[in-house]
Amino acid sequence: MKKFLSYFLLGFVVLNCNDDDVDCTVVLPPPDNFTLKLIDQTGNSLIGNVYVQDSFKLYNSSETLYIKPFSTGLQDELVIFMADLTTNQDYYLELDPTDTDTLIVDYAINQSPCFSFRTLELFIYNEEAIYDIQNGGNDYNLIVTKN
Repeated sequence: MKKFLSYFLLGFVVLNCNDDDVDCTVVLPPPDNFTLKLIDQTGNSLIGNVYVQDSFKLYNSSETLYIKPFSTGLQDELVIFMADLTTNQDYYLELDPTDTDTLIVDYAINQSPCFSFRTLELFIYNEEAIYDIQNGGNDYNLIVTKN
């Protein structure tokens, strides 16, 4: 929550300044990524325990990405960069040879005087909305509970 508030305030300040008022050498864009954690019903991480791979295949009919798991020390998660994805397209996340999930990432591209940046608007995982900016979404650390 603190991270989102910081980025929101930074974006607000940058977007509400005149172009002449902004020193772009001291302004950083917000992150262009989100994290995805997969957990079981009891909160145990599935990535690195049940789904163990050097990288996970994320693909659709026109592109394929390989995402390496990132360990926070407590749980493994996938870091997905919005710039690597086409907004509002179906993607398939291959967790193992028999388990492939579907996700849709919808983002907006915003322009400030110094840079363009993406904001996550909707994240759907297996037809369930995990993140929706319209419903108060404000954290790009996404958690999916799998049965």
